[in-house]
Amino acid sequence: SDAAQDLTPVPLDGDWTLLWTDAPDITGLGSSLPFAPTLGRIGQEISAADGTVVNVIEWRPASLLTTLRSELSEDSVEQRVVTGFTEATPGDVKL
Repeated sequence: SDAAQDLTPVPLDGDWTLLWTDAPDITGLGSSLPFAPTLGRIGQEISAADGTVVNVIEWRPASLLTTLRSELSEDSVEQRVVTGFTEATPGDVKL
């Protein structure tokens, strides 16, 4: 059997965490300044039913601050960017 014929699209619905990237718009987010926030989770929330992809960037307090005030280590802020999409034909997605 042809391997290409065995490929069935898998729904991407759900929450995803970015494990690795070399995209400069992501890798350039961190800062080495002592009081700058640190980068937490970067991910996507995909909903085929709603036709949305939400890019999520989580920011955490600077490590210097959490060293001084341990209760801050549980804090975070999420930056969210919502993009709509439609599936023009099966497997052909238009953002």
